[in-house]
Amino acid sequence: MSPLVLALAITVASVAAPASTAHAYERQLGVFVGAGYTGIATSTPYPPHAVAASVGVGVGLGDVWELRGHLDYGFHVSAMHRLGLGVDLVYLVDVLSVVPYLGVSVSGALSLLDPSLAMGDLRGDFLAGGLAGLDVLIGREWTIGVEVRVNVGVTDFDRAGLLITGLCRAQALFEI
Repeated sequence: MSPLVLALAITVASVAAPASTAHAYERQLGVFVGAGYTGIATSTPYPPHAVAASVGVGVGLGDVWELRGHLDYGFHVSAMHRLGLGVDLVYLVDVLSVVPYLGVSVSGALSLLDPSLAMGDLRGDFLAGGLAGLDVLIGREWTIGVEVRVNVGVTDFDRAGLLITGLCRAQALFEI
């Protein structure tokens, strides 16, 4: 068979065959880590800049939804440590090897403040917000990506009204 006939046969077969559907993280468990920056974008007595880290797990609920739980840490240099525990519901837009996503998030945050801020040593707060990101699939087992979270400090709005976090992420995926 000539190479031209073979190429034509492959082209016709690929056009005639039904396209396979991309399924993002369907039937997969993802374990992720992230590192980046958090800033308080409103007037605040807190130090506005922080180093951020996140670890978590995500479960694919279908071909376009994922439920994530995460533990977050922010270090506002020499004045505050913030530990958060949150849940995200994420809508995935799978474009084969690139997966953009949007989601909503609720979190609880526990902040350990430096006594010099004169606001008490420990406070708990409720955060609500949204997130957007982009993952690049490296095979079926790994992703790398970026994520931006925007949270409103519902119970601390006068001091930390709007928090913006940018993370670089890496994720390992497991079939379930």
